[in-house]
Amino acid sequence: MSLKRRKTLGVCGDSFMSQTKNNKKGKDKHFIDFLSKKLNCDVVTFALGGCSNNVIRLQINEIMKYRLDYLIIGLTTADRLELPVSPKDLSYYKKLENSNFKKENGVYNIFYGSDNLSSNNTPFKLIKPTLRSETLANIILDNCSSDYGQLSEEETSAVVEYFKYMYDDKLKRQIDSWVISDALADLNEKKINYTVINSCLDPEIIEKRSKDTVKSDDKLNPWLYTSYDTNHTFHLTEENSIILSDLWYDKIKSYFI
Repeated sequence: MSLKRRKTLGVCGDSFMSQTKNNKKGKDKHFIDFLSKKLNCDVVTFALGGCSNNVIRLQINEIMKYRLDYLIIGLTTADRLELPVSPKDLSYYKKLENSNFKKENGVYNIFYGSDNLSSNNTPFKLIKPTLRSETLANIILDNCSSDYGQLSEEETSAVVEYFKYMYDDKLKRQIDSWVISDALADLNEKKINYTVINSCLDPEIIEKRSKDTVKSDDKLNPWLYTSYDTNHTFHLTEENSIILSDLWYDKIKSYFI
């Protein structure tokens, strides 16, 4: 007699979708934690706080290799970019280096700090990253302070000059929308069930390709539940995470029966 396969929920996105292993700001749980418990399923997550839509595209590339019963994708703002990790930062990862992960232009090139990892289902235990993905605010205001070092003043200045003289938000949003649209075409071809949460990118481009979209004003959108109290992680209070998980449970429970 064969055992029944345990079903799997996939997650891609930025900090709104990223579960953390060690919650330093409080004891709140992510809505995906509550949702997976209600669904009695496993979770595979590639979500990363502060990442760009380009990285979310790479997350989708990789998560398609898993057998998923449903995939939730949270898109992000356009004002994010990838930066090379300098050699001085890589020394932090010598003990984690894994020769199997030397792919170019893949999700395994992106720095995933330990605090960004789901407790049970992270594929990122042994990585030597070559890129980091950051928000403009993190670069300018926080100077990329993190476990893997800071940008130099020269590097920070170069990024500021880029955003000041070369960056165009409307064009970047359009480019990001095309990038995600291409990923959705791959999901459609593979017949993977998914929902896209879109608060930032061009709705016409995304919805033309997406099978199912949660819009910016939809009650299923985590952005509507944002808490500005810095004692809460994931941008949501635990109370709101529970409310949100109930709504998502009602939406996708039929895929996990």
